[in-house]
Amino acid sequence: MNTSPLYKYRPVNKLLIESIINREIYFSSLGNLNDPIDCQIDIRRSFDIAIHKASGKQQKNLKFYKGAMEGFISAVEDRIQSFGIWCGSLEPNNSLMWENYADEHRGICLLYAFPGNIIKANADALIGIHPVEYTDNPIVNWLTNNADLVPSLNFSEFPESLIVKLLTSKDQCWKYQREGRVISLNPGSKKIAQARLQQICFGLKTPIRDRALVVRILKQQQYEVSICKIVRAKHDFGLALKELTDKELSPLY
Repeated sequence: MNTSPLYKYRPVNKLLIESIINREIYFSSLGNLNDPIDCQIDIRRSFDIAIHKASGKQQKNLKFYKGAMEGFISAVEDRIQSFGIWCGSLEPNNSLMWENYADEHRGICLLYAFPGNIIKANADALIGIHPVEYTDNPIVNWLTNNADLVPSLNFSEFPESLIVKLLTSKDQCWKYQREGRVISLNPGSKKIAQARLQQICFGLKTPIRDRALVVRILKQQQYEVSICKIVRAKHDFGLALKELTDKELSPLY
């Protein structure tokens, strides 16, 4: 089965330990994301800008779809506010992510491998995993680029694609995160198969006591994961992952 790896940077605290023991990951509500304008794009405004930028047939198509979707736009804006988002990074050796989200290298980074297709029918399921696009005008650009396709799209394809774009677009200032997102139909803690946690990595400054705590819990909970630590790479500011051997781990048990 194809999988999509995502790395979660976290401090070592009670919430982390509970998530490992309970085999859960937490999906934030859109209103609790750390960027208050994340996932809060005004769809009507984006339509108006795209219509103004377009001309001819493209402009006609966008005007038609804006009018046809007027009621649906309100439903989309209301509906997505009840979704949940789990955010991870596409890379494990990102200095800024270690600094900002893993307690200045005192925390850890966890690798989760999600199935490539995780769309489910029930309301508690994960419904998709997508990389984040970083751009100034994601919805305007998407509408403009798809204006010619509007007549061939049905009323389910267009809104579904629009919702994905809304939930997986961020301002360019966040580009350093190299983010991927797992989307759920609702927020909160959700059980995740033990096998999806495949690796944990300690930072440059993770205290020995915290390393020992995490390693003991992984062993007690019978996780089969590789355990790594961040080391300095050969070039001046580089970071690399080094897998720890059984000999290096034995003092932590």
